[in-house]
Amino acid sequence: MRQVSACRMPPVVFSIPYVEALRGVLLSISDTPSVDRVVAGERTLTETEIARLAASLRVRGNAPVTPRVLMTRMGRPVLEAVTTPRLDARVQEGSETPACLEAVGHALAVLHATTPANLPLVKVESPPWEALSAPFWMGLSRVQRRMVGMLHTHRELRQEGRRVRDQLAAGQTWCHGDARTNNICVLPSGTPVFIDWEASGTGRPEADLGLLCSSLITDSLVAAKAPRGPQAHMALSRGMNRAAVLTREALSGYRGAGGHVLDAELLARAVGCGLLARVFMRVSVTQWDRIAETLYQIGSRLLLEPSRWRAIDACG
Repeated sequence: MRQVSACRMPPVVFSIPYVEALRGVLLSISDTPSVDRVVAGERTLTETEIARLAASLRVRGNAPVTPRVLMTRMGRPVLEAVTTPRLDARVQEGSETPACLEAVGHALAVLHATTPANLPLVKVESPPWEALSAPFWMGLSRVQRRMVGMLHTHRELRQEGRRVRDQLAAGQTWCHGDARTNNICVLPSGTPVFIDWEASGTGRPEADLGLLCSSLITDSLVAAKAPRGPQAHMALSRGMNRAAVLTREALSGYRGAGGHVLDAELLARAVGCGLLARVFMRVSVTQWDRIAETLYQIGSRLLLEPSRWRAIDACG
């Protein structure tokens, strides 16, 4: 496959509102066309109702899974403010702890063990496997357009990505739906709480674990800053080794809390999809750099060769 040449692509910088809008489109275009998101004859729970239910769940130390819902504004819940750093910042600065990562896995296990009635289907975040509308295409950077071309011309990768996206939305487990590290706040006690329940619904537990693991890998590699050449290669290798440790800690917490038995192959492919989605978001504000290339290669290989995941998660 032809690789993207960073030297030919000057960076295109977009505002934070654009990036948030892009994330919303990634969720909307990843909705499974073959699955009806509306339960016939029944009203599905709103995001506010889902967040209130999550706030009633308790983990270690009697801590809630999510902050208390204060009100609803413009159709979305307003959660009680948490001023402590989010997990992505802690991973990137190296201040996360094994206990915190295990607690994240524990919290997801608690969530997955409870399935309220009338949940919608989970919105699975996914790279743009489908054709994009003209307005959305025009809003992409040149690097993003090149990546869409790479995804759409790799027939096997595109078919596998669509299949995995549909499979992740086909379960009966209550999923957070966007369990990335930037949606996890860490309280002073070290207890994690989840925010942003917009994508929550029923699906496969691998949807949450795949996003969590892919964001831990991304954060670890983003923190591995180094000049080009051998030093950069060594930094990325150290970052990947660190990502493997963090991922094992989170999965150990999930399994230790009695979480669902995970399908190792589906989890690997979910991580792959999550990494490709991270790349697509990243290159909206950067060039195609070493980190983007590394994440793209790892994500593609996990989608097509899920057995590679055993190097990180031997328990799967």
